[in-house]
Amino acid sequence: MTRPSGSGHDVPLSAGSSPDTASESGRTGGITQRILVVEDSATQAAALAGLLEESGYETVVAPDGDAALAAIRSERFDLVLSDIVMPGMTGYEVCRRVKTELGHPELPVVLLTGLSDPMDIIRGLECGADNYITKPYDRAHLLDRVRLVLDNRRLRQEVTTGGSVDITFLGNRFRINAEKEQILDLLVSSYEELVRTNQAGRRAEHRARFLADASAVLVTSLDVDTILQKLVRFVVPAIADLCTAELVDDSGRTRQVEVIHDGPVLEAIAQSIRSGKSPSLDHGYLAREILEKSRPVLVSDLQADDVVAAHPVEGIVRRAGEVGMRSLIAVPLVARGHTLGALVFIAGSSRRHYTADDTALVVELARQTALAVDNARLYRAAQMATRARDDLLAIVSHDLRNPLHAIYMAATFLLDVLPEESEVADIDLSRRQAEVIRRSARRGNALISDLLDVTRIEDGRLTVNALPVDAEELLTEAVNEARPMAQQKDLQFLVSQPTSLPTVLADRSRIAQVFSNLLGNAIKFTPVGGVVKLETQLTATSVHFTVSDSGPGITAEHLPHLFDRYWQARETQQLGTGLGLFIARGITEAHGGELWAESEPGSGATFHFTLPLPAG
Repeated sequence: MTRPSGSGHDVPLSAGSSPDTASESGRTGGITQRILVVEDSATQAAALAGLLEESGYETVVAPDGDAALAAIRSERFDLVLSDIVMPGMTGYEVCRRVKTELGHPELPVVLLTGLSDPMDIIRGLECGADNYITKPYDRAHLLDRVRLVLDNRRLRQEVTTGGSVDITFLGNRFRINAEKEQILDLLVSSYEELVRTNQAGRRAEHRARFLADASAVLVTSLDVDTILQKLVRFVVPAIADLCTAELVDDSGRTRQVEVIHDGPVLEAIAQSIRSGKSPSLDHGYLAREILEKSRPVLVSDLQADDVVAAHPVEGIVRRAGEVGMRSLIAVPLVARGHTLGALVFIAGSSRRHYTADDTALVVELARQTALAVDNARLYRAAQMATRARDDLLAIVSHDLRNPLHAIYMAATFLLDVLPEESEVADIDLSRRQAEVIRRSARRGNALISDLLDVTRIEDGRLTVNALPVDAEELLTEAVNEARPMAQQKDLQFLVSQPTSLPTVLADRSRIAQVFSNLLGNAIKFTPVGGVVKLETQLTATSVHFTVSDSGPGITAEHLPHLFDRYWQARETQQLGTGLGLFIARGITEAHGGELWAESEPGSGATFHFTLPLPAG
């Protein structure tokens, strides 16, 4: 409802508590104390009024300074609670006019401020404010401050008028007309706010340091059980007197990983948990909240009758309460949308009760732990996959290579014993078939070698036997191998090189493999009558080889994927395994060089690779 003020403004009035229902905090001598809330934000005004009325105060809400002054002229108030920043008249001006113009120096005025500017305190003294409350305010702290101001008012039986004092603060002059009691109240409240801020900062610093230390513990192992064991040992006694860690297996059942406690009182509980008699996640409520709903649970008071009654006789909540423990927090370990397990923390009788702030801390700790556990699981899965791959490749390289070698040797033997020219058709056919068999065996053996090379490159185990070799010899061998293939396709094969090339450190067979791949691809994808070029340049640090062609080129979409393993453009999927360029780059980088490609559709493709010059 609203009540008209003397200035013509409508002053909203929140329904206050009646004398029959008001709490003692809002009453003095049987009279309900009245507070004027000056706040331009309707939402914040309603919140403040509601909080005060819950404590038994009667409130009147004024939306601005003019409405507040009008209300004070016509009604009795025991305290004014005013925001500072408002359109029109500020809270400072409201306070000054209440104390001087309206003639109410005895009426306490409490200002709401962010206290972000040191001048706030001086401006408060200058206007005669009695106290202030920082924003955003804590509900309990605000009520305590209101009660303090009202109590101080009752203690002052009479108001004395003192002389004004001129002061200079941060280069500005101020005239202070406040009484010494008001000055003392404001300065004491300023100190209290600084203490609260300092304590909050210390708590935040402690929390950040604790989580940083926990992170350091979590990265010391890639074994799931070891991670949880180390974490639990770190937690006790830092933030708990007993801590348990559990994991959920593939069947959905929990497995106890570690239980650590501090002090003989908890020994029986720890043993009971290890034996399974007192599960750390009690059947029912805790298990549902933690494992099914993935929500943390805070049991602030383990001694409360309703808490004990809600849990099984052998449950950890009941057992902990029976030996005098204070609080419990249970949090799920959730990573990437899956609940992996849980952590349970118990505070002993020497600690304070756990609060929502403690829950927030262990929830963040559980988040970091869950990620570490999940990463360890993924690492283990990757190791198992790698081991399975290596086992398969071992079978391929040994058990398959042997029969392929036998096939190759048998085909070679047939070619040796069969005459090269014969008038017998069957003999000529047999030679052709033997040659097909030998080529297929050779290709199968090369494919096995490629698969082994890919594995070595991925694992960082590819080694090269680099020895001093004349770069011109490498180039000559590559040209001699590629020229016949280019001639069969009627291609122009152009070679450009300096008059002399230096010695480089290279594995001759491996570099030949790089040349074979690059020149083979250039010849393969260049149409009949096209041009393939092999150019060599000498730089200050390397020998730079370039292979280019006049083929169709590579689209910008495909260019970034050229060196991916098993990757092929759709139109070339039947022309190879997609391993050649991946292996070529691995070989080049193993030599300390680089391999890259440039291309535009319709203008051919150019591949570059370098071999560094020997040091010195």
